[in-house]
Amino acid sequence: MKIKIEVPETLSDITLDQYQRYLKAIDGEHTEDFIKQKTIEVFCNIDFKNLATIEVSSLNRIYNKINNLFNDNYGLITTFKLKGKEYGFIPDLSAMTLGEFIDLDTTISDWESMHKSMGVLFRPIKQKINKKYLIEDYEGYSKNLLKEIPLDVALGAFGFFWTLSNELMINTQNYLAKQMDNPTSQQVQDLQSAGVGFNQFTQWQKEMSSNLITLQS
Repeated sequence: MKIKIEVPETLSDITLDQYQRYLKAIDGEHTEDFIKQKTIEVFCNIDFKNLATIEVSSLNRIYNKINNLFNDNYGLITTFKLKGKEYGFIPDLSAMTLGEFIDLDTTISDWESMHKSMGVLFRPIKQKINKKYLIEDYEGYSKNLLKEIPLDVALGAFGFFWTLSNELMINTQNYLAKQMDNPTSQQVQDLQSAGVGFNQFTQWQKEMSSNLITLQS
């Protein structure tokens, strides 16, 4: 029996939902063959039982092709279209509301809730002139669960915040250090306490980014 397999050509052919399902499927200890099979099953939308009818050489070739897609860098993509609707990244992060910030802060640290984060960062464009645009007002991520967002868009947004947070951490610590030429013991303690938050934030970013290279191992 011949089976038609549609192999993604770019990360834009893979959805965030597929990547979330893939991470859930390979969570824990598994053999290399199991990971290869799950990679093809999830990203090529093929039933797991049908993989047994495909030649091993073909499976390896497909797996390697998908694996190579994750070797590229992920730049921020500010606009994209989904189901006939155009979405835009928040034009001005400094103008985020408290509600947007809280929802983003509580969802972006876990890939299982990453679609909710994308619902905060990307919203339908209501007005656009050339490259400038306005997006719809935020009404909660439940109004806009972007599970079907292209994976390159999701990874680009994640990478953007990773870079931004690293720069913020470095600049903040440098600034605080310059302000305290001879810090007291209390000031040192306060600085260390402040650093805990940055370090924890960076730590979960490292943990999340390690998931991105699972396919590359």
